Amino acid sequence: MTKRANNGSIEVLVSILTAAVISVIAILIFATVLTFADIGGQTVDIIVTVIKVVAVLIGILVGVRSGRGGAVKGMITGMVYALLCYGASAVSSGDYIPRISFWIDSAIIMLAALIAGIVVVNIAGR
Repeated sequence: MTKRANNGSIEVLVSILTAAVISVIAILIFATVLTFADIGGQTVDIIVTVIKVVAVLIGILVGVRSGRGGAVKGMITGMVYALLCYGASAVSSGDYIPRISFWIDSAIIMLAALIAGIVVVNIAGR
């Protein structure tokens, strides 16, 4: 493996781990808020999706440092992160069949990650 490929892999791994940690913290905070507030089911789904998107955006911002391959790094980060989210959801609920909401959620996450990867590598001075 070349040094550039190795650095790219590390950047993607850092992005995924950062997004996962941020998600866990944000979801725990949101779950605490839900114990005191009565929020509808569809609103909860939207807020959880926003949490995931913000987490993956921050993850890519923190993880991607080199000025090349932002789209690829963003897409890989988005795909792996979406699969991790699905896996955590499936294990916690016991429902392993991907529903349409999974595909929509994954598409939103991957699109946000793709755009974030492109933007991050083109930010001057990074």
